[in-house]
Amino acid sequence: MTSRRGVVQWPTRDLARRVGEVAGDYRHIVIDTGRAPGDDDPILRQAMMASDTVVIIPVAPSLMEVREFGRVLDMVDELQPLHPLRVHVMLTRVRAGTNSAREAREGLAHLPLFDAQVGQREVYAQAWGMVIWGLR
Repeated sequence: MTSRRGVVQWPTRDLARRVGEVAGDYRHIVIDTGRAPGDDDPILRQAMMASDTVVIIPVAPSLMEVREFGRVLDMVDELQPLHPLRVHVMLTRVRAGTNSAREAREGLAHLPLFDAQVGQREVYAQAWGMVIWGLR
């Protein structure tokens, strides 16, 4: 196994095949589809097919995202007979101490929900497309 790092953009319908071709070169591969919960599109489905065991689904504590989240779970359920996956949920864009954060956590408590969450910060909105160098 080589120690390669990089960011590759493959927003294509054959994402699972492309990831499979390079998977042996990496210890871990993170696929960020940039899709919002509820999007039923081929790229999101391909990302799930490329995953070996775990899908982390980010959800903001907004009524719209939590409500649409069920569509993503439906997609995972459809794939289960052919490609079993474990789902974990991570709250993102959270404003600490708000009713929406508390209610979202309570509403998703029946699922594997990370204790960690991503806060709402302006710096995250400004970081789109940037590559982090020097991580080991």
